[in-house]
Amino acid sequence: MVKKLKIPRSISIRTNKKNNMKVYSLIFSLILCFSSLSFSQNFTETFFNVNLEKSFGEPSTKLLREYFRCQVYPFHIPAQPKSRAKLSVVQSMSDLMKEYPSSWVSNYISTEIAVVSNGKIKKEKGNNATLTKSQRTLLKSADLNTKVSINVKYEQENSATREVEINNLNFFIAVVPDTEATYPNGWDALDEYLKKNAVDPISDTDLRTLKRGTIEFVINKKGQVEAVQILEKTGKPKVDQLLLKAIKTMPQWKPAKDAEGMPIEQKFKFVAGGMDGC
Repeated sequence: MVKKLKIPRSISIRTNKKNNMKVYSLIFSLILCFSSLSFSQNFTETFFNVNLEKSFGEPSTKLLREYFRCQVYPFHIPAQPKSRAKLSVVQSMSDLMKEYPSSWVSNYISTEIAVVSNGKIKKEKGNNATLTKSQRTLLKSADLNTKVSINVKYEQENSATREVEINNLNFFIAVVPDTEATYPNGWDALDEYLKKNAVDPISDTDLRTLKRGTIEFVINKKGQVEAVQILEKTGKPKVDQLLLKAIKTMPQWKPAKDAEGMPIEQKFKFVAGGMDGC
């Protein structure tokens, strides 16, 4: 503890400015000195009381399992989802993208929409944020479980140089069912299934060295899993087979439906590996 510094009475009542400045300088230096010593002592004690092994060591197996990433999600993430019914009534770029920056995208050069229709890529161009008849027709023909690519080319004045520059705005829309497929008893039940069948059986040794694995699959019109394939391997063949089996043997889902309520297929991805939690 720093002791309180007592100032002699004779010093405190002096009136000579020059002498006062010397006294104040001396007092300030002493205070800084004692404060620095106190701070150094506290910092040193705090620093050496840190458990360095705990702070910088590898995470425990329990922690790895707790935060091991194993998640099923629709193929379209992170693209914005749009059903065929919604795509059939869009009229402008703002209808395609809720956050479309119409306030600063004004001087258009061109707009291009590209879709996968009947398995082939088709494109249509426009001149501004209002979609042309050809672009609207093209959107209606987009295949389910595919992505629509939008490219907007425009002119914008550089606020620093005052020169007009040509920029591009790119974004994607995913064509999804009007009603998406669901796992029986919901997503929490799916998380429990994946933990039990895809994570818990992985050995402690493999768990520490796994790469991220990705599996793609389809829930068909009957709610059954099909078209299962590995997109990214984990680096452990046994684990890859374990993950494949977990996906292939999932219980039957409730299939996706279109605007008329008819069952349709929907594509999903399963990601395993990382530290995001299951």
